[in-house]
Amino acid sequence: RLPGAVLVGIVPPDGPMQLLPPMGRMLVGDEQLVLLAEDASTLPDEVSHSSAQVMRQESGRSDVRNSGDERETQLVVILGWNESMGAVLMEIDLIVGPGSRVIIFSPRDVEERVNFVEAAQKRRRYRFHNIVIEHRAGSLGARFKLEDLPLEKATKILILSDSLAASANEADGQTTAVILQVWDILSERERLEKLVIVPQILERSSGEACNKMGLMDYINSNELSARIVALVAESPMVSAIIDDIVSDSGCRFCIRELDDYPEALGLVAAGHVSFCEVAAVAAFSDEVAIGWSDEGADAGGPWEINPKDKTRKRAWDKDSRVISMRRSLIPQGGFQEQACCPVFLGRLAPCWLPF
Repeated sequence: RLPGAVLVGIVPPDGPMQLLPPMGRMLVGDEQLVLLAEDASTLPDEVSHSSAQVMRQESGRSDVRNSGDERETQLVVILGWNESMGAVLMEIDLIVGPGSRVIIFSPRDVEERVNFVEAAQKRRRYRFHNIVIEHRAGSLGARFKLEDLPLEKATKILILSDSLAASANEADGQTTAVILQVWDILSERERLEKLVIVPQILERSSGEACNKMGLMDYINSNELSARIVALVAESPMVSAIIDDIVSDSGCRFCIRELDDYPEALGLVAAGHVSFCEVAAVAAFSDEVAIGWSDEGADAGGPWEINPKDKTRKRAWDKDSRVISMRRSLIPQGGFQEQACCPVFLGRLAPCWLPF
């Protein structure tokens, strides 16, 4: 049992770190374990060799992978432009259904944007096959230009820190102004509920402003980068984990319904599950469950990462979700990825523990 941690990888004595190795891999006892834990104080003193067998007994079902693909056709609106656009578009292409549209609105020259997107696909050796990109030009602060966008029809609105801004403070000020205008437009069109709006900010004070506005789903790029640098400086081996997570062919974080896993049908019918049971059925689909939504929460969270009591059964309803990790399946030239919703997580503390 690992009551205070979640096993996410191994380090063989004669090889590199392996994040999410094949679930059928047998451990011989000389590996190091990569664990997801709140901090070092929650790590177990020892690990039982019977943990994997206990999980299999709790499930007691055949090993069947979930190969369904139920991705929906979506409209994604991106306001702003910076150097991360290539990565953003690739991630969108991986999670939306065929025939989806991405509208990019920015003051940057359209021809320059088109050339950038084409170069990004060549550089990544990946061609977008689910999204069609539509470029629109205009000042981000122009209300009448924003009103021309089909914001109320969008499933997601991403507001990027625009690279044309002279400073981080100016970029965040512009982002905040765009957020307020977008909210006002959506309010007039009676379309605010269940719409995903994610802004990118650069300064901590802007994050506090977002919190006061009730906007919790934001990304502070500078703070995230600083945390990664500090984490690697404290524990250099963690850089291998970060490389695997951020690489195109590495691991992905997903949000799933429990019945996405074929082995979970009995658990869903029972209406009450423990995290050990969730972890077991996820493992049969070659995924590692690392958390779930709080009891009584809706499909958008809040979330509990690495639940402390993994054997306690809790109620499970139609809005409950599982957060898992799975490996990407990216050959050169593109692929058909299994439906999966990316999620950004905070306070992940991977730790090394001898087995």
